[in-house]
Amino acid sequence: MLMTLRLVPDIYLAQCSPMFLSATPKRSCLQHLSDYPPVKFLLTNDDGIEAPGLASLYESLRRHLTSDDSVIVVAPDQCRSECGHSVTTGRSLTLTPRPDVATLVEEQRSQQGFPNKATNGHSTIPSQWYSIDGTPVDCIRVALATMASDVDAVFSGINAGANLGACLLVSGTFAAAREAAFQGLPAMAVSQLRHPDVPQNWDHAPEWLQSIIATFKRNLDDTTSQKRLWNVNLPALAESTPIPPTIQCDVDQNPIPRRVELGALHSEKSSAGNPVRFELDFHGRPHAKDTDIHHCFRGAITVSHLRATAG
Repeated sequence: MLMTLRLVPDIYLAQCSPMFLSATPKRSCLQHLSDYPPVKFLLTNDDGIEAPGLASLYESLRRHLTSDDSVIVVAPDQCRSECGHSVTTGRSLTLTPRPDVATLVEEQRSQQGFPNKATNGHSTIPSQWYSIDGTPVDCIRVALATMASDVDAVFSGINAGANLGACLLVSGTFAAAREAAFQGLPAMAVSQLRHPDVPQNWDHAPEWLQSIIATFKRNLDDTTSQKRLWNVNLPALAESTPIPPTIQCDVDQNPIPRRVELGALHSEKSSAGNPVRFELDFHGRPHAKDTDIHHCFRGAITVSHLRATAG
């Protein structure tokens, strides 16, 4: 079944209004998991609905939920990496239920030996999975305007690649969390640093994120702008590495140097364009001490609290 949604650009502008930053908290912040009222979380990413990082984020969150809680996943139908805060305004968006992905994720969880029951030992946690032929921000706006208007918080990731420093300006993963924060919701973006010498693996994420998600969940009612939008980055370390330290730090403000390569110029009579290529040294980029880049590159999990504003 396909549902076609026509989204009005004026609504987009209204949703980004600062008035959404003072939304009333929906629930009480209690210390013990068993004391929590039911919560509902929205998950998305920019790597696409079938990306392993999204399944890893789902597993990371599941370990903190009871059978009274629920999860809804609304993610792009394909990879939309580095799309920033872009939105779709010139056409309708198609929202497609994806029970096939939900089934696959549960089968993979079973094969890996993950627990099938919720933290309170009762039935499994309800989840719904959907894809949208749009950007991560489209996913957040459609979800919050339709089937997920009552969610308590938003998680975006886990991105295949770090989102550190100036990368936040182009990251679709972070943009989705920022859009949720614009609309008054606590939001967390999670990314995994890649390194050519370290194989990509997602199995360690639930353990590495355990204390971070627990702290985030305990503070859902903290309405201060500095704690409503979190950006988390996991370092590139071998799977067997013990849980690395978690450091709260600022986002690095240095631009990323780029080298421009201009292809051979064609004749003025030729209709062919001139190829232009940018190259950069991601891991060798300059950065300030004690920032997210500094600590993540040195093997720490970084947590940065950002303001949920457009400026």
